[in-house]
Amino acid sequence: MFRLVNLIASILLFTGLGLVCASWIGGPRLRDVSDVARFLVEQYQRTETLQIHREVTMKCFEGKRRVTEEVVAGHLGLLEAAAEFRNLHPPLDDGYDPISGTTDGSVTEKYLCNNVLAWVRDQVEHSPGQATAILDRLETEYREHFHNEPD
Repeated sequence: MFRLVNLIASILLFTGLGLVCASWIGGPRLRDVSDVARFLVEQYQRTETLQIHREVTMKCFEGKRRVTEEVVAGHLGLLEAAAEFRNLHPPLDDGYDPISGTTDGSVTEKYLCNNVLAWVRDQVEHSPGQATAILDRLETEYREHFHNEPD
């Protein structure tokens, strides 16, 4: 127990000293203990938010992998796969969209279709014969729907 208390005290002391030193070299301006405490709380909250973003994004990656396998197997077309991508997870309350990994809210149907194409290209890159047939089918569907070439 005593070791744990010493460890925590040491971490707090060195973190506080590090933050004060950082302010001397252009880091955050920390004038007193309350500034240091506020800064540490903000960083802790930021860490929690980033962890949530990471977990949700990893779930979406797994979902995209599963959908991509369905596309490669011929069970889903481009538009169906794009809809599946969109349905993997809604944007979070803070504006982060795990489908695109951004907060700018630009997840359009066109973006989703291009994202499906990117995932499929990555999946079939080592199977040139299979890649050509699958990508031709998807790119044709893209051109018919959007009346232009995929990005």
